[in-house]
Amino acid sequence: MNFSRLYVCILLPAVFCLTIFAQSQVTASVFVDPAETYKQKINDAVESYDKVENNTFKFDNRYLSLPTHTPTQKDIDSYNKEKKNIAPGYVGWFVFPSLGHAVEGDWRRGAWFLAADILAYYIAVQPQPIRPNSYGLVNANALAGIGIFVVSRVWEFFDLVSYTNSYNDQLKIKYNIQ
Repeated sequence: MNFSRLYVCILLPAVFCLTIFAQSQVTASVFVDPAETYKQKINDAVESYDKVENNTFKFDNRYLSLPTHTPTQKDIDSYNKEKKNIAPGYVGWFVFPSLGHAVEGDWRRGAWFLAADILAYYIAVQPQPIRPNSYGLVNANALAGIGIFVVSRVWEFFDLVSYTNSYNDQLKIKYNIQ
């Protein structure tokens, strides 16, 4: 087996999977509660002040309570109206490549997956003599095209879920819904 086939069939899907994993780790760390950050900054400032003044200043924890905004019915209704439901995206994803992203409102993001699927089809239909090997008759181009297509479709599915969840999380922050 030459190196280019090994690269397309094994190494490229592995890189895609690692990229998805790294993206999910970064996305999870992006959403930080601003109130917790604010409380931590106050605690750090008080601790440093206490060290300088030899504990002459006593800080009462009641100052750490921040005014909270409880969502009104209008906020909840707005959130429910604007949030994205993943079910139409699943159906679109299953029917046609990148249609799920179009249904969810981000056609440009889905266009990259459509391009990958077209590339996979182009690679799969390239003529190549079928050679016998230990597994039988194998067309390496067809296998590479199918591999790229499967990786692209799986990646598109997880990207669709990630996009929808992050959009809904941003709406929760916007309307202060826990």
